[in-house]
Amino acid sequence: MGKGGGGGGHTPVEAKESGRSKQLVKIVEVISEGEVYGLADGMKSIYFDKTPVQNKDGSYNFKNVQVEGRVGGQVQDLMAGFNTSEKEVGVGTLVKKNLPLTRTVTDAKVSRLRLTIGVQSLFKQEDNGDTNGTSVNFIITIGSRTYPVSISGKYSSQYLQHHTFDNLPSVPFIVKVERTTDDSTTQRLQNNTIWSSYTEIIDTEFAYPNTALMGVKFDSEYFSNIPTRTYDLLGLKVKVPSNYDTRTRQYTGMWDGTFKIDWTDNPAWVLYDVVTNKRYGLGGRLGEFGADKWALYQVAQYCDQLVPDGFGGQEPRFTCNVWLTEQRSAYQVINDICSIFRAMPVWNGQQLTVVMDRPADPVWTYTNANVDESGFSYTFSARKSRHNAIQVEYADKENSYEKAIEYVSDDESIRKNGLNVKKITAFGCTSRGQAHRTALWLLQTEKLETKTVTFTVGAEGLMHIPGDIIKVADTHYAGTNIGGRVLAVNGKTVTLDREITLSGNSYLSYINANAKHQNIKIISVNGAEVTLDQPSLGLEIYGVWSLTTQQVTSQLFKALSVKEESKGKYTIMALQHEPQKEAIVDNGAKFEPAGTTVLTTPQISNIGVAVNSDGSVSVDSSVTGGNGIVKYDIRIYKGGVLYDVRLGQSSPNLNIDGLENGDYSVLVQVKNENGQLLSEKTQTFTINKPPVPTGVRTTGGLGNITLEWDWVDDATATEIFTSETDDIKTAKRLTKVTARMYTHEVGAKQVRYYWLRHVRGQNVGAFHQQAGIRGESSVDIDKELKLLNEKLSQNIINEVFDTAAPARKLEMVKTVANLNVNQFQGVKQVYNERDGKLYLWNGSQYKSKIQASEIDGKLNQNQLDNELITQLNTAKDSATQAVAQSQEAKRKV
Repeated sequence: MGKGGGGGGHTPVEAKESGRSKQLVKIVEVISEGEVYGLADGMKSIYFDKTPVQNKDGSYNFKNVQVEGRVGGQVQDLMAGFNTSEKEVGVGTLVKKNLPLTRTVTDAKVSRLRLTIGVQSLFKQEDNGDTNGTSVNFIITIGSRTYPVSISGKYSSQYLQHHTFDNLPSVPFIVKVERTTDDSTTQRLQNNTIWSSYTEIIDTEFAYPNTALMGVKFDSEYFSNIPTRTYDLLGLKVKVPSNYDTRTRQYTGMWDGTFKIDWTDNPAWVLYDVVTNKRYGLGGRLGEFGADKWALYQVAQYCDQLVPDGFGGQEPRFTCNVWLTEQRSAYQVINDICSIFRAMPVWNGQQLTVVMDRPADPVWTYTNANVDESGFSYTFSARKSRHNAIQVEYADKENSYEKAIEYVSDDESIRKNGLNVKKITAFGCTSRGQAHRTALWLLQTEKLETKTVTFTVGAEGLMHIPGDIIKVADTHYAGTNIGGRVLAVNGKTVTLDREITLSGNSYLSYINANAKHQNIKIISVNGAEVTLDQPSLGLEIYGVWSLTTQQVTSQLFKALSVKEESKGKYTIMALQHEPQKEAIVDNGAKFEPAGTTVLTTPQISNIGVAVNSDGSVSVDSSVTGGNGIVKYDIRIYKGGVLYDVRLGQSSPNLNIDGLENGDYSVLVQVKNENGQLLSEKTQTFTINKPPVPTGVRTTGGLGNITLEWDWVDDATATEIFTSETDDIKTAKRLTKVTARMYTHEVGAKQVRYYWLRHVRGQNVGAFHQQAGIRGESSVDIDKELKLLNEKLSQNIINEVFDTAAPARKLEMVKTVANLNVNQFQGVKQVYNERDGKLYLWNGSQYKSKIQASEIDGKLNQNQLDNELITQLNTAKDSATQAVAQSQEAKRKV
């Protein structure tokens, strides 16, 4: 038997990767006006897509990150590595041999050009199965200069290179990338080449004074897209008192009125900066002394006081952390900042000052003895206007300053009256504790401060300004003598203008000659003569006094307005003030409001009447004092004739439907269980429902819709609701006007639906119809003119072609972006921009003859004749006429 022979084998070997390409992202961005303090904690304060660059333990979440910043001083250094302005222009096209790619640079400010070219992959497979690297060659032409480029190695995935060129030619110039290596015709050779992009680089030496900058450079391999960048920044440095430590929030000694520059989040000094800064604030108008720095000094100390934060710790009462990124009304910004510390801005005639809603001593006292004969008139807030739940939106610093909602409610009120929610935004608030206090303050304000008083006085009305606390000692409201004038002062003995009755510890109150509020304990009383436990210094004869006992005290109000009615007479309107509100909000205190009347039977103190949007009428009565079970009889009169009656009601409140227009009065009586009348009060009101709108019509304008309707009278306003769909349930109130037309700016070619109803004071009429009236705006005139010009330009071109085509001595050439060789273009010769070749129609398809770049020369004189010249002149005249028509059409439009 024979024995067979065998041959050797080869195991394919793959060469190692030559490397990988790396692309760095470089960004320079403006952070703020300068000068700022800087990053709160270095690299830990920089976030990419909400992830910190550096963790608290010092480790990094991203590698190869370079950061350079400037705080925005008047004089600051250039940022090393970030002193260029770059614009990257994407190309993203394969480069084939004999199909070079070109781009044009036109910006004369470009200093350098960076081209990003590369391969999709680069390797070849040998006959024996081995995989090795290979090479591919380019030529880059910039203007008239050429630069050879070669890429060698083995790359299994995309690999890109940067090539930077300076000494650029004058603009405009052409940039061309061409491949000199033959294109691959087999899968065993992978060498597709790509021109990814080019970057126009402008070398700059801008320091950007007074502008805080941040430059970051990072490796793109960590991100699929450019990440969002956020910075935890200690912002603008502002003027703060020279004796103030912004970190400890301590004030040392007496302040001499001078300032230093430092960072702070105290809203009082933020407000001072906004008002006095001449570059971005109101300093150019108000000057250095435009704000009352002494008042703000007191506000600042109040803001810095520590209060419970709700988590077992303490925090400043108010802070302001806000990034203003858009231009806004100065009045709005000032009011927003003042809202942080519960204040309102007031111009005192010389400076901008603020009045805070906080406990303070009364600056003046009013009694029945120093107001006119009309006395004190009280009104009360409607029950439905008192919210029992507040939703506060704030930026949560514990969650990357994302928007968060803090919800605070009065559960007892919700159970009694139903849910009534109000949504607000806490300006500059980043603390949940501060957001909670903001909501609770509003809740307690609407709950406790429900009363408004109005009265008329003489020159004493000038003793205070809006925002000041005043004391009202109304004998009629209290049911006992609690205020009047002083007739005589003799040491510790004071003679009053009326007799008083004491109840437990009692105090005589007055405003002394230095405008300070004084309380002195009463030892004894004999008719109108009282004996005090110390001399009443500063109490003048005919001065005003008030009485405070364990049973009754004077009412406190905050002045809202002081209006001069006639010479020497002033009308004051003030809102109820509850000083214990601060302790409730900041420290969770609970208290019982002090009594303001000694009347022991229930009294109707106020009747409020409101006309609701559905046409019904709400009667809301306030009852004070008294014990025991009572019932309420409610009678409605129209024109003096009984219209409706409700007897034995358990509540003094009532809703009534279907009242017709007319003058009404409502009588509310309080009776005990035996039917005895305890108290009664009457309130008049008028129902004057407006008619349904008629003649409603819409007209479309240039980017707007105008609504018109029939005129009613000067007392009738019109509410307009709108929606993008014909559904009244989705409609939102657009505006309220007193005219008979309104123009709604909506943009071009927009459709809206509208519903209208008339309003007279509290009286709201019905909508003109349940189905919305349709309105549509006209087209965008600029866009339409552009389209018109494009059409006219195309007509000009067609006119030239139509005129020149019969010229037998000249063949026309048409240019197209991407030629379909099987589709006739109307002319025999076509230049294809995609490959730069000239094609000729052979009857069935276009065939390429020679490259357009190889065509060189010009027409000889003998190739033209008079007939051809005449035809071309005709085309020129037609084109000129078309252009004139275009310009005339534009003028008419």
